[in-house]
Amino acid sequence: MEISKVFRKLCLLLIFGLLLSPFQTAWASPTKGVDSQFQNSNAFLPGVGGDPASESHSSEGEIIATVKKYFEGRYQNLIGLKDENYIDGFISNEHSNPSWIELEGLRAKTIGKINSSFNLPYEEYEVDLSFSEISVDGSSAIVFLMEHGLVTFKDPAILPIEFAEISHKLLLIEDGTGWWISNDAYQDIFTMQIEGRSENEIFSTIEGNIINQKRGVEFPSPQEYIATPSNFINLTYNRTAAVNYANTWKNGINPNYWQESQDCTNFVSQSVYAGTNQVMSTPNDYYNKWYFDSYTKTGSYPWINVGGFYNFLTTNTGRGPVGYSSGSYMCYLSGGDVVVMQYTSGGWRHAVLVTSLTGSCHDYTKIQVASHSPFGSYNLAYFSPSNFFALNITGYNN
Repeated sequence: MEISKVFRKLCLLLIFGLLLSPFQTAWASPTKGVDSQFQNSNAFLPGVGGDPASESHSSEGEIIATVKKYFEGRYQNLIGLKDENYIDGFISNEHSNPSWIELEGLRAKTIGKINSSFNLPYEEYEVDLSFSEISVDGSSAIVFLMEHGLVTFKDPAILPIEFAEISHKLLLIEDGTGWWISNDAYQDIFTMQIEGRSENEIFSTIEGNIINQKRGVEFPSPQEYIATPSNFINLTYNRTAAVNYANTWKNGINPNYWQESQDCTNFVSQSVYAGTNQVMSTPNDYYNKWYFDSYTKTGSYPWINVGGFYNFLTTNTGRGPVGYSSGSYMCYLSGGDVVVMQYTSGGWRHAVLVTSLTGSCHDYTKIQVASHSPFGSYNLAYFSPSNFFALNITGYNN
């Protein structure tokens, strides 16, 4: 009698264990490796990827897995764990776009040059991929996603860098052996600076910046650069307000302003405007005055154009911000100042707002800046493929 009771209990326990085992598999902890880098991401969305355990054998699940591995390779290249050949594991020589492959190779080499030149001691990275659409048509697929990334450093004086709102359109091909990436259309801090340029020009500019960051001052004191206004009072620039604005909106768009197709100077102007207690030029000269229209939410030429902003700030004697340029010498910079950039071939290219200096002004990794187009927060070393011009704001006129 007792034996039969024990036998029944053992049978019940065995049946319960068999019923429970599928749930234990489905809810197991993420494995280490690729997936561990994306534990906190929303890479799997309802209707796109769903539960990776249930979608792993679907086309969408296989595509998502390929894309995730591709981005892991990109970030491991960024922090120096993989060289430029990482891309070989994701492309098909038969189907992939040659110009894209060439650009990705140059991007990877540029990253390697920056890493070796500035000795960046990486700690870790996090990536968030927001898939908005996956469209599969037989052996081809189109993927739209938004990339956000965070990279930290072993040196606490080098602040984390943020990649924000990077929009990707990926084309993939399935050839019977798996899914391969044939093209990736996007713009980030690297492609923005290298596209259409030679490796020699890019590397030469980086090497020039390595020299520039160490040099001493070779021009007159800042006082000789300050524009002297007539019939205006030079007021104190509120650097804290400018920096706070930049840090608030570095990863997004303030709805009070229109987003320009190239939004860098528009963002810088908004930040500087916050530091001038919302004082702008008299809005009577679109090409020479610095202002925006609250009705259309767009700005004048100096408000939205890099060269226009540079010319206005360094010559202004009327209403609005006043300043001077110290060229590639960064040691007059403070939070709330601006750095504008050119390429060797000339022409203004980009503008960023300085948010903090965490060490020597002779070390670009210690100069943190906020940016639009691309969005995010970076140290100045990541812009070293460009030539720098520091814009130091001395005050504003009302």
